[in-house]
Amino acid sequence: MITYAQNFEDVILNRVFGARSSGFYIDLGAMDPVDGSVTKTFYDRGWHGINVEPDARFYARLVADRQRDINLNIAVGEAEEVRSLYCFEQPGIATFNPRFRDYFAGRGQPWTEAPCRLTTLGGICREYVTGPIDFLKLDIEGWEGPSLRGGDWQRFRPVVLVIEATEPFSHVPAWEDWEPFVTGECGYVFVYFDGLNRFYLRRENMELQPLFAYPPNVLDGFDLYSRVEAQRRCDQAQAETARCKVEIDSLRKDLDELRRRTLMGGF
Repeated sequence: MITYAQNFEDVILNRVFGARSSGFYIDLGAMDPVDGSVTKTFYDRGWHGINVEPDARFYARLVADRQRDINLNIAVGEAEEVRSLYCFEQPGIATFNPRFRDYFAGRGQPWTEAPCRLTTLGGICREYVTGPIDFLKLDIEGWEGPSLRGGDWQRFRPVVLVIEATEPFSHVPAWEDWEPFVTGECGYVFVYFDGLNRFYLRRENMELQPLFAYPPNVLDGFDLYSRVEAQRRCDQAQAETARCKVEIDSLRKDLDELRRRTLMGGF
């Protein structure tokens, strides 16, 4: 497999779900459809799902690249409402959280503010989900609690939850607010922490817990997207170089023929 995710989250999920050619995911805070995507390797395999992305820049990329998916230019919370979304030039750090806004701004990140419509995770599932959900990934910069509390956890129960769980750009824990809700009322069990995300398994599938016992490693048989892309560009450059060489050789032959005819008085 090729891993596109920033912290090998897709490698862990691939270990759980194997080489299945179909499945369903929900990605809250989907961002780019390729770079850093937790769902890209599954989409390429034949899966589909729901991508929720409030940043219009990334939403446009999702619409263009993920035609089998349901792409929503909204956000999720505890209720239907409109809130100010703080967007930054640096990708991947849009937030509804004023504390996170101030954190990023204090580190020199310019930001803009725009109204954004919020719905609930439960509402999205009731409207669009028609079968089992394999995994839910959530990365929304300090808005995890409201997003989770807006779910319908009795009716819609992904097998695995992958939730970004630290303060921005740090190892400082940020899960105290919402983890008791996930492991209590929602009925999930914490099974793995990768330094950035916490993975939770629904209680109905505890037979899968051993698959989370160790980090991504060479035995998972994955390749880095960055390496694959670099090799593709190298091969493309080599092919273009070979094509140019053929053209140059052809031009040289034409030039030699022109010189020969000139010397023979052919013109």
